[in-house]
Amino acid sequence: MNKFLVILLSGVLTLQVLSGCGATGGNSGAPTAKSGAYLGDFDVSGYVTLGEYKDMEITLDGTQAVTDEEVDEYMQGALSGMMQKSDSDKPIEDGDTINADYSGRIAETDEVFDGGTAEGVQLTMGAGGYIEGFEEGFFGMVPGEVKEVPLTFPEDYHSEDLAGVDVIFTFTFNHHLEAAPAWTDELVAEIGLEGVSTVADLKEYTKGMLEEQNASTLANEAQSKIFETVENNCTFSDPPQEMLDRFKTQLRLNAEKSIESTGQEIDVDQMITSELSYYGFTGTADEMIAEYSDRVSKVMMMYYAVVQAEGLTINESEVQTQITSVLEANGYETVEAMNTELQTDIEKEIRETLYMSAAQEFLLHNNRAVDATGAPVEFHTHEEPAVEGGVGADGSIGGN
Repeated sequence: MNKFLVILLSGVLTLQVLSGCGATGGNSGAPTAKSGAYLGDFDVSGYVTLGEYKDMEITLDGTQAVTDEEVDEYMQGALSGMMQKSDSDKPIEDGDTINADYSGRIAETDEVFDGGTAEGVQLTMGAGGYIEGFEEGFFGMVPGEVKEVPLTFPEDYHSEDLAGVDVIFTFTFNHHLEAAPAWTDELVAEIGLEGVSTVADLKEYTKGMLEEQNASTLANEAQSKIFETVENNCTFSDPPQEMLDRFKTQLRLNAEKSIESTGQEIDVDQMITSELSYYGFTGTADEMIAEYSDRVSKVMMMYYAVVQAEGLTINESEVQTQITSVLEANGYETVEAMNTELQTDIEKEIRETLYMSAAQEFLLHNNRAVDATGAPVEFHTHEEPAVEGGVGADGSIGGN
């Protein structure tokens, strides 16, 4: 994928463009933008009215707590993949799981080759993943037996040094393995988790891990729901046509460049349909593009309305740093060259993304979330966003 498209999608879509839909009104009475392609070119107050957006409490459905039953269920699931030593002395058959050692050497030179040696490895006969004849070489062996098996690597083997080469493997069959019926301290110790050596330790470890997973899930849900709620509380008018046209043009241009750079045998509409389907858009390519452009434009204006309402700032040195980074990543020597070929204004794009990020940070620091039990959910770690200045009285972005 063209890196500029990555900037567009990561800088906009992951800023919760795909969260809930807000209330949308007609465009009657909306001001005519002097140039409505970019935030800062026009007064967004004519296109979006913020509803409640701060000091909200969001209630989530899940909980951070983990029950003993959930711990037991998880441990039982993990046990299904655990094997223990079996006292069986039967010969190896297809489907058996064993513990074995093996060492491979070049037949002509008798030199051991890299990657051909392992000790105490778990092997399941018939599972595949080895060269032809390797697993079959173990068939019929009994515990404690050692034997040599001559094999030949395939001509198309990924390592040129071994492709088509005759080798000799020394197999040592240590013992059979069988499914463990229950957790034991000995089995827990074999896992090798630091500080975990008993079943009681494993239960405590598992509970802590599941609690962390729940907390992480709830943190992500809290962020998404805050952004979604802010959007649902807004009222939108149809975005400026220039802004809609900008995203339509960028989507098609980036699809063309992506096809060109990857050499895929796919047309632009197919590329766009594939890309936007991933984000939940449906319909024909034109319908997806129209829906995407409308959605992105509205949510970008919503975030910028928060920027204006709260006087949020961005770091000007970060703007220049990102401009340099984008130029280097995309192979352009000047901003003008990149803007001309990609039909954009990269500085304005970067400013938009940074301001939207600032708006998100503000929303995360000025709203709260609780789980289904009423317990508070932690969902951000960044510093408090800067305020004071940064946006002109006419709504223009600083630096323009």
